[in-house]
Amino acid sequence: MLEWDGTQWVGRISYSGVDLAPPPGCNQRAIWIGHSNGWTAGGEGFGLKLDRPFMPGREYSFTFTYAHTGAGPNEPFSPRLYTNNKSEFADTIRVGRLPASMDWATNTIKFVATQNQSTHDYLIIHAYEVSGIVLANCTLSENLKTPFLRSDTTLCIGEEILLQAPVNRFYTYEWSTGETTPAITVTQSGIYSVEVALPVCSSTYDEVEVSFIDCTVYMEMPNVFTPNDDNYNSMFKPIKFNYLESGSITIFNRWGKQVFAGDLFVGWDGLTNGEEASTGVYYWECNYLDKDGGVHNQKGFVQLLR
Repeated sequence: MLEWDGTQWVGRISYSGVDLAPPPGCNQRAIWIGHSNGWTAGGEGFGLKLDRPFMPGREYSFTFTYAHTGAGPNEPFSPRLYTNNKSEFADTIRVGRLPASMDWATNTIKFVATQNQSTHDYLIIHAYEVSGIVLANCTLSENLKTPFLRSDTTLCIGEEILLQAPVNRFYTYEWSTGETTPAITVTQSGIYSVEVALPVCSSTYDEVEVSFIDCTVYMEMPNVFTPNDDNYNSMFKPIKFNYLESGSITIFNRWGKQVFAGDLFVGWDGLTNGEEASTGVYYWECNYLDKDGGVHNQKGFVQLLR
């Protein structure tokens, strides 16, 4: 296994003669398989272990990026492909040969699996007659299936949130904000998107909406209400409130007797036991929950006029 360090292939054997730089993009690793008279008679190869055996009757396709390089005949590189149930050449079944190329080429080989391949779970690449290098082609990993950002989120003004894309040293990032880092910190409402790419190979995109709202908890009640037939100010309920979830209210007359109890946001219609309450001053007490689960209590009085 070779790895490109930016200037050379690291890990190559000293006499391999590998000197071909990888094509631009994210391809940074490769396997060199050689063929040289008196050295690797028959040619070298490597086996790729698959996650399951081939299914008879099913068509398979495999794509490789490869090129001629290294010791051996100066001819185009055209590796053969086989299947087997072990990483060896004995008892293999040949499935094809990649088109010959001197420079970098990307080609796909297709075949329909037979019953004889039903136990095979290795794909073997064999250098026949000429040495060459096969790239470990980069593709977006499974964790980059969208969506990979968090769900749409609502926060309180003054808070912040970190939007994090998957991290890989070969990925590049382009956020809608213009930033190119794997993560960004958001403090303002908006729709934020990012494109994550493996240069040349592929890319994927995701977006999330972040909203910042006023989380100040307050509730204001009127000091007068008129439950008559003019449909104006006829219910005693909050006239201003923010970030509340639910609440209840209890009304008392001037002698401390309860005359009403109910939902804070539905309010009191000025009736007590089905009868109109008399004009005058009434005292109220309410309990309510904010959207974070905080419990609040508030008291006051109101003038009922008819």
